[in-house]
Amino acid sequence: MERSPDVVELRLHLAGLLADRGRHAEALGHCSAVLTQDPGNAAALSLLQRCSAALADKPADTVPVQE
Repeated sequence: MERSPDVVELRLHLAGLLADRGRHAEALGHCSAVLTQDPGNAAALSLLQRCSAALADKPADTVPVQE
């Protein structure tokens, strides 16, 4: 897979917007995609941690299931 800094930045921006709106599970997907391209991306790792913590605080029946 070819690295594309523009796509990484756009995905991070989108993930941040989703997280800000409480859509943490969706944001995690974008963080994972960024980390696939750039495993050491500090911003993606930080956002991943933030979303994971937010999801861990929610009861299981309120976490959206992605199919």
